[in-house]
Amino acid sequence: MPDWLIVAEKNSQAKNIAAGLFDKKKGSGSFQDGGFGGKDVSSILPGDVRIVHFLGHIYEMKMPNEQDSKYDIKSEPVTNSLGMVIGGGYKSTEEMMNNYPIELDLNHIDWKLSQSKHRKISQNLKKLYNSSKNVIVATDFDNEGEMIYMNWQKNNIKNPDWNKMSRLKLNVMTPEAIKKAVKERIPYNSDNKVLEMMQSQGFARSISDYEYGLSFSYYGRQLASKMGNAKGQYGRLKNSLLGVVYNQEKEHDNFVDKSHYRIDMVLPNGETLHGDETLVYDKKEDAEKYIQSNKLPTRATINFEEKKVTEQPKKLYSRNELIIAMTKKHSNLLNKNDSWNTPLQNLYEKHVLLSYPRTDIQFIGIDTYKELSQVLQTNMVQKLINERIQYVQQKTGIQSDVKVDPNMPPKKAYVDDSKLNGESHYALVPTENEPIKFNQLNKVEQEMYREDLMHTMAIFCNPALILKRQYTSGDHFKNTQSRIQQYGYRFLTDEVNKNKDQFPDSGVYDVTYKVSEVKAKRPPLFTETSLLGMMKKVNWGTSATRDSTLHDMIKKGSFRKDKGKLRINKDLQSTVQILLDKKLIDFEMTSEWQKRLDKIISDADAKAFINQNRQETKAVHDTFRSLLL
Repeated sequence: MPDWLIVAEKNSQAKNIAAGLFDKKKGSGSFQDGGFGGKDVSSILPGDVRIVHFLGHIYEMKMPNEQDSKYDIKSEPVTNSLGMVIGGGYKSTEEMMNNYPIELDLNHIDWKLSQSKHRKISQNLKKLYNSSKNVIVATDFDNEGEMIYMNWQKNNIKNPDWNKMSRLKLNVMTPEAIKKAVKERIPYNSDNKVLEMMQSQGFARSISDYEYGLSFSYYGRQLASKMGNAKGQYGRLKNSLLGVVYNQEKEHDNFVDKSHYRIDMVLPNGETLHGDETLVYDKKEDAEKYIQSNKLPTRATINFEEKKVTEQPKKLYSRNELIIAMTKKHSNLLNKNDSWNTPLQNLYEKHVLLSYPRTDIQFIGIDTYKELSQVLQTNMVQKLINERIQYVQQKTGIQSDVKVDPNMPPKKAYVDDSKLNGESHYALVPTENEPIKFNQLNKVEQEMYREDLMHTMAIFCNPALILKRQYTSGDHFKNTQSRIQQYGYRFLTDEVNKNKDQFPDSGVYDVTYKVSEVKAKRPPLFTETSLLGMMKKVNWGTSATRDSTLHDMIKKGSFRKDKGKLRINKDLQSTVQILLDKKLIDFEMTSEWQKRLDKIISDADAKAFINQNRQETKAVHDTFRSLLL
């Protein structure tokens, strides 16, 4: 009988836990057959320790027709008196619509193993669970990780012994962090509400995504078939992405360019002061006539107001911000069908160089700040920082003025334990591991780690100092110029460009005038970067779903790329237009849905959420019924 059973989410996590937990002795056995470990391999957990792992979600809800035959597109076969099967053809659209939308019996949901190979994993885990004195759940500490374990337990353990169960909360996979997490594991029978919240949110999300998503997918396929269009991908988040990209594409393509013409003042050094709205004309010749009328002075007094602005480093990266930065700077590194998920997960699990990646948080606590300070002083990190500074110097010809200080006092903008209360994780930052094997990482992993490292270590740097001047001449001409006096942290983030503006002094100058064309800006098409940024801003999806959903829609053809810009598949345009016209795509509802989900803290909240989702799905159903019948 094992004293301790540890259940990880996947093989790489199980190996990391074993490496961090086991002392000098190596474990024996296998993860899939009786668990990996042995007696007296850990001083933290005395006795017989066994580690096993899932392969992500090994259980999934059965399809609607497997839950209830009324959702099957075929009618029940009929046998005549001779034993011959007759009938049993396809149900009519009306017959199907009478049975929709999908609503599951929450007290009896049918599950299945997602793959046949998972059967042995499940069976072995069940045996170990029943025979173990203590069970430690070590799947990812979030809604998804909790559901991976709980879905298995629901299907295999009738009366779980909560008293012998506890939970690991891991942000990094270093040995020190693993030992600490094991010592501070959370009992499932405690008053800690975080576990209940994760279970409730995970359950509510899975049921609501299932019922709304599969119901809408059926309606969308039927509508597309009726119109002779491509079937497409549908779901609450996917619908909103289809709608917003389509609307932006229409605004971009239907844009009518209309220029205006502004009179600007030109100084002897070539710098200009822009005229205000009183000096803007619809026709260029009208602006030129005004200049020729000699109503503007040939000598003018130029004044300025000056102020210095201190620019601190930007907020720490969450998953979303890191992926946006990588997409913007290094999209050429990815193959067509690849995503940032794999290198990011590798840096967390395989190489243990980055903290937990599925996070929307942009703060760290004081303990993490101290760990980063220590990492900053390691030889390899110093080497990477010096390489970045030298690279920027060579590229720009500007001498570095950055000062990197490991003893810099923490700033509330980045380090605030109060911002982490009730949060499962913190910002996506380097672990306390020195990246000694940096050169062994592949190119994508190197650049992703370097990007996060430099962005994080910028909080230990001196700020940038910017001198801004607001120039004016009379009541109608003005302009603002900026010069960087100190680049500081920018050297680490590679945001260094030579000053271009030529600051004139106050005084009286001989001036001339010119007519400048002011073009209206065509609404830009979305890029992956700008769409990801918008998704976070309006609260669509989570850190774990935004980039994966977008990548899936590109991969499967809902979106196409045109010179790096996103456009909707032409075969989907008419269907999406109908969905928008009938308000079947509701952008605000998508935002509110995630907000409501985040507020769930109990099973009662989860059921209320599901019921509200069902009301929304029923409204969608009624609209589609009028379209299809």
